[in-house]
Amino acid sequence: MTHDLGNSDATLDRDSRIGLCRLCLNPSANLRQSHYLPKGLYRLLRDEKSPNPNPVLLTERLAVSTSKQLTPYLLCGLCEKRLSDNGENWVLQHCPRRGSFTLATILDAVSPSEVSSDTRVYLAGGIPKIDTAALAYFAISIFWRGSIHAWNQVGAISGKLMQSASTSGRPSIGGAATPR
Repeated sequence: MTHDLGNSDATLDRDSRIGLCRLCLNPSANLRQSHYLPKGLYRLLRDEKSPNPNPVLLTERLAVSTSKQLTPYLLCGLCEKRLSDNGENWVLQHCPRRGSFTLATILDAVSPSEVSSDTRVYLAGGIPKIDTAALAYFAISIFWRGSIHAWNQVGAISGKLMQSASTSGRPSIGGAATPR
């Protein structure tokens, strides 16, 4: 079901609302249901061999295995696409998947810069197959998303750290193709 609101930028479907995009700050954006972690990651977290294959949702009050995903209306479609294009897609293509782990395969093909009994350290910036800008963008976007919404359904984490992250992180992921 869609509702035409007079122009092509203001068409609503059942999965959107008009409001303030928390990234581009457009006050009349067509907001999408935003995920804290990429939607594709939730699929990868499922354990199909388990009687209940769903990921575990942890709160201060309970831990429950559920297919439900927290999806508030936070970002417009263009900003959702920006997050996907600049970090999420690369990370999802290189994270562990059933039977393969592309990033580990890349690292196995090069020598670590430091080795200890239980740790190997790699200088990712010197490995051409690793998109460090995408990794950094993805990490910054996760911290930023955590700072702009009360994802725990109980209340926002208060304090200067979250306030600072929500205001200082937005320009990095909102205005540039890669974080600075």
